[in-house]
Amino acid sequence: MRGSTLTTTVLIFIAAAMTSQVARAKSAQVFKVWQAACDHGVCAAETKSLSGQTLLRISRSASSAAPWHVSLHGLEGQLDRDTQISFWLNGTPAARLESPAALRLIAGNHFVADENALAALFPGLRAGRRLAVTYTRARGARQSLSFSLNGLSSALAWISAQQRRSGSKEAVGAPGARGRKLAQESTVQARQKKIADAKSALPEAIAKTHGRDAECDLREQQPDLFAKSMVRGKLDADKVLFMLPCFVGAYNMIFRIYVYDARYPNDVRPEYFASYSDQRGWFGKANLINADYDPESKTITARELGRGLGDCGSLLRYRWTADGLRLITYRYWAKCDGTHMPKDWPVIYEYEKDGRPGAGRRSRR
Repeated sequence: MRGSTLTTTVLIFIAAAMTSQVARAKSAQVFKVWQAACDHGVCAAETKSLSGQTLLRISRSASSAAPWHVSLHGLEGQLDRDTQISFWLNGTPAARLESPAALRLIAGNHFVADENALAALFPGLRAGRRLAVTYTRARGARQSLSFSLNGLSSALAWISAQQRRSGSKEAVGAPGARGRKLAQESTVQARQKKIADAKSALPEAIAKTHGRDAECDLREQQPDLFAKSMVRGKLDADKVLFMLPCFVGAYNMIFRIYVYDARYPNDVRPEYFASYSDQRGWFGKANLINADYDPESKTITARELGRGLGDCGSLLRYRWTADGLRLITYRYWAKCDGTHMPKDWPVIYEYEKDGRPGAGRRSRR
């Protein structure tokens, strides 16, 4: 009981310190879609959900033995005692909370209080690309929240440096000139190894083609992010899908897509995909934005956001067939006015489910 009281006291302190912390702290830093800040030793990293209504926070107090805490802000009044909450990393189940009792509400923040769930969830957050949180709202409607993990690893590393808990002995005190030199040399060596590992994971022809693309420098600039975001999936006996990130914006990651055929190892070129805008109509382009791949259905989903709030853009699905990648659905909404989220964007193209040749149809918006 004493341990539970102590933990609650610590969480109250953390929650109070986090209030508007990122916005006001002088030492705040931005890492892709994550913001990190420290206030009197208490540090937190946070990002908004795709809807912009919920915050995912990862925080830690100043104590040298303090653990990381994961919390959600913006769920007040949405959970009841029968709610089940699930966490998914890159489309794979990572942890499940059987009831809100596993979430501790303090100062508007729902802290994950289930130690087993936290132990299962947290390591994957560092290496993951996307976190989804699903739960049943108090009125029975199923709700899903999506968070990008792009930049989280760097944000947590920055926090560890601020709290002098980066793992090296030099980080405990002032490192000195020799310590800084050793750290720099270690960083360079690790970077070179990551670049080499990323290259070795690709067929030679794809590595060369992608490397010659002037718009695709992520493998050289951020090899860890490249390796973490790269997707490989077997399509059939001869063909393998490669989804390779090119560069990252504030809320969009751009991918080149390759279908590698082992029978023709030197015949490599990026795939082209349909795109639509009110200004240009339909056109083709050699990239997909914020692309995910489901190996079971062999389906690629891509979501292009017009702005960070996620209330405008396009959402499309391609599926692998015997004839290659086929466009299944295309949603589009151009007005960034806060009225439509991705699930509400009108379908402007849908391929007929019976699969008859030429049976695709366009829907009016």
